Amino acid sequence: MLEEKSSSVKSFMLGVITGGVVGGLIALLYAPKSGKRLRRDIMEKKDDIVDDVEHYIAATKDKASKMITDGRKKAETIIDEAVKRAEEISKKAGHLLKSNKDNGSKMISDINEDVNSGYLYSKK
Repeated sequence: MLEEKSSSVKSFMLGVITGGVVGGLIALLYAPKSGKRLRRDIMEKKDDIVDDVEHYIAATKDKASKMITDGRKKAETIIDEAVKRAEEISKKAGHLLKSNKDNGSKMISDINEDVNSGYLYSKK
């Protein structure tokens, strides 16, 4: 989803920049100016466009860096929470296993006592 959004934003921005370049050049070419003045205007327009593109690239890098940093922080938080929950589950499982083991041992011990004392045979 994020990649789709990023791709559509890139496509949109590329379209805006391309449209600006083409529109600016057409406007300069159709303006009634001398060749020297026209070339100077084209160079100035090119410099403006290059500055705009550099600004866009820098802003995009900043946003991407922030998104990566935020993503890493969220991932670390999720991992930390998962580790804590896994430790809690492991502790609970250990307590449950020990409790069941103790209960099982007691039941076996009781049965052995009953067998040894003849309790089971006397009921028949």
